[in-house]
Amino acid sequence: MNGAGMNDSIEGWDEHRAMALLGAMSEVAARGEHDSDKAARLVESAGRYVFGIEMSGSDPVGAVDPATLAGILETDAQRSLAVEFLVLVPYCDPSVEGAEVDRVEDYASALGAHPQALEDLHRVRQGHIKRLFFDYTRRAAGAVKMKGDERGILRRTWDEIHQYVGDPKLTEQYLPLESYPEGSLGRTFFDFYRARGFALPGEKHSLGDEVVGHDCCHILSGFNTDGRGEINVAGFEAGMKSDGFGWELLMEVILDFQLGINFGLALVGYTSKTDELDPEQVMVGVRRGLDCTVDLMGPEWDFWADAEKQVTDLREQYGIKGVEAVLLDPPEHPATG
Repeated sequence: MNGAGMNDSIEGWDEHRAMALLGAMSEVAARGEHDSDKAARLVESAGRYVFGIEMSGSDPVGAVDPATLAGILETDAQRSLAVEFLVLVPYCDPSVEGAEVDRVEDYASALGAHPQALEDLHRVRQGHIKRLFFDYTRRAAGAVKMKGDERGILRRTWDEIHQYVGDPKLTEQYLPLESYPEGSLGRTFFDFYRARGFALPGEKHSLGDEVVGHDCCHILSGFNTDGRGEINVAGFEAGMKSDGFGWELLMEVILDFQLGINFGLALVGYTSKTDELDPEQVMVGVRRGLDCTVDLMGPEWDFWADAEKQVTDLREQYGIKGVEAVLLDPPEHPATG
């Protein structure tokens, strides 16, 4: 059950601890006013794909109260991860409900764990979306960086604007990727962009080189660029990143594509959607991320050092399992549509 990835929060999760967490998730779901099939599927999928426990919807998990869960989970990493999973439950409903959020807070208090994703959930419940957006953007500037990037937030913001307008010198770095060997990360990255009509970094209306790591997460984790795929790849990023910010990335796209809240999407040409959360696939993504041995969105990873390597070899090198296709066809309903 233990992972071999860079994120040690999955270490020590035997079946007893995992079942206790699943029971707590079920208890949170029971507080909702909606009969959410998604919440039940989320619990079952977390068991199956993250913790390797086969369950059946006809045999529900018994509820576990906060004090009992706190007595079972021993380490700070286990307790923090438990709250991250509990935070996901209220997002399964069409709107975030107060009773579910209050119950998540009960567990967080008993566990002594209050990750940022829990504060984000409270702000969503309260409708403080603009405040959440600005605080989230500030934190993102420190959590998502390319190798060798020591720019401050103001300089990085200016460079992103400059790249959106157009930066031919930056584009010249990426155009040669077209001639890289077929199946390599560099060539696949180029084809991935061209097939979807994305502007390469530096081309007019590009999102710049800040999203290179994110798009490599799409490629290496095998999740597409429709609404569901964006949630799934964020699940991968949640498992992959060891600093906790990955769970905020997941929160962002859940707001965008599950709750239909425009969390800055209009700024980058995307359209908000509703009911795009696929519990099974997002938990597959979390597990793949937990197994991944490198943070593809952190400053330690160098895209250019891996650009000539085969995608299949990189997946094996980084512990990303269960993905076969090197380059996915563009989705029928892209997130930009």
